[in-house]
Amino acid sequence: MEYKLQSYDEMFEHIIYQTRYVEKIIDTIVIVPEKNILPKFLNRLVYQIPKSTIDHNLIDDIEKKKDLITNKYYFINNKPHINIGTYLNDKVGMVIDLAPEFNSHLSGLFGATRNMNNKWNVNGELDIKLENIWNTMESV
Repeated sequence: MEYKLQSYDEMFEHIIYQTRYVEKIIDTIVIVPEKNILPKFLNRLVYQIPKSTIDHNLIDDIEKKKDLITNKYYFINNKPHINIGTYLNDKVGMVIDLAPEFNSHLSGLFGATRNMNNKWNVNGELDIKLENIWNTMESV
């Protein structure tokens, strides 16, 4: 919806705007992550988000996009912030602010026993989980 100034009085007390319905397509999507992710992998995410039309269903469409992102990527727990704006006079863009939560951890359990020959036997388990090590949204 666009608002165009229709009329106003000398004291600017009565201002009237004319509203008109304008259907535009969001032609650019930019993702801004808080953590380092390589652009090549962000582009993969962008291509999976369908472009939207600014119409009466825009709010529902944006909520569906937020749900798509949080359901598809395990490291995005909170719905992203989405802003829409114009640029270069008549183009419309969408900026998606992501707050990915990558979790890396190291844990283990070790034990040692002395055998009959008076030598030590050491055994145990080491668990390592690494996420986004190479900025590619991976889990190793």
